[in-house]
Amino acid sequence: MSWNDYEQTVLHEWSSLLESSQSSPDERSFQSFFERHPCMLPCGIEGGHHGVFPLALISQPPLSGLGGKIPDFLWIVRDSASVYAVLVEIEEPSKPWATESGQQNAKLTQAINQIKDWKSWFKNPTNETRFIEDYRIPQFLTRKRSFEQRYILVYGRRSDPTLTEKFNKKRIELQGENEIYMTYDRLFPNQYYDQNLTVKLDDEGYKAISVPPTIKLSPSNAKDRSLIRDKEIAIRKNNYLSTPRKEFLINRLEYWDNWARDCSKPVPVSIGDWE
Repeated sequence: MSWNDYEQTVLHEWSSLLESSQSSPDERSFQSFFERHPCMLPCGIEGGHHGVFPLALISQPPLSGLGGKIPDFLWIVRDSASVYAVLVEIEEPSKPWATESGQQNAKLTQAINQIKDWKSWFKNPTNETRFIEDYRIPQFLTRKRSFEQRYILVYGRRSDPTLTEKFNKKRIELQGENEIYMTYDRLFPNQYYDQNLTVKLDDEGYKAISVPPTIKLSPSNAKDRSLIRDKEIAIRKNNYLSTPRKEFLINRLEYWDNWARDCSKPVPVSIGDWE
């Protein structure tokens, strides 16, 4: 599927989901939507970044030894200076920002406290080290880069009557260091993420739970994707891919996984050979 066609599909689904959430809000529906369409979630790194590891959005990422609620999503991204763990928390868009008296809503306070808990967890150097090990972040990415964290809260709508001009200024002040609070209205499909899968981390490593219908197989994507299992299952479950396209991709998965694990193999000579 071309990016233009996919973008229109995502926007149509997004509009329908937002409209339905007004009468029957359900955070699980949004969790499922973002798992299918990771291109909708920002990573919050100013000035762009140099790639996502392992070319995937991570759903419900565990933080070893942390009690309480785990994040909804995680991006691991890098730029020339740092590797970032970007934790994303989503709340129902129907939740109000403030009370009628202009004080921050208790549900907003709860979401902010969750972020504070994650920030506190990362302040322990042992947890930082464990995180890098748990998420299989390769040494060549961290050797000359610092490890930092960013936090994104997706909450409420611009149309919320409690989000007055006065409270909007207060909302900005509520944001702590390396935190971004945004409404659902700021989200949009980002073509930069058109090759990202969605995965979950378990004891065996990364497990694919969705693939984008824009997926392409190439040398630049092969190494990270070789770290992800069950890609065939995710491809077969994709309702946006035609049956012939599914079969083609599945038939080429083993070749590219093997190629990525054997660095002695030459890169295919032409783009036509890549897929």
